[in-house]
Amino acid sequence: MNGRNLRSGDPTGIEQEMWSLLTPYQALRTVMVGAAESLPGTDPDRCCFSITLHTARDQVIQATGIIPADTDRGTLLGTIGRRILTGLLPTRRQRVSTRKVKSPMSATANATPTAVPTPAAP
Repeated sequence: MNGRNLRSGDPTGIEQEMWSLLTPYQALRTVMVGAAESLPGTDPDRCCFSITLHTARDQVIQATGIIPADTDRGTLLGTIGRRILTGLLPTRRQRVSTRKVKSPMSATANATPTAVPTPAAP
């Protein structure tokens, strides 16, 4: 959250504040998937979250283009969907090796502590 602190001091307020952050995130992800599905063969992972977030923010601030006047590819994509599709990320490269699970024990956890010099007595 880029160092942003939650403002509420009680558990109920913190829960409400977390839901208020998660709800728009899920809504934007839903829009991204809808835009990707409108173009057959497009992977939703290619949709850029930053473009989606900035376009949605601009629409709320300017209050324009909320209801699309035209239909795009037979669906109501709207401004956000069109911007998502124009700014698709490149396709991901295929993995050449399998994922490896890192050991839960780090090398420093098993290391013996180094000797600490004791201060000289006066």
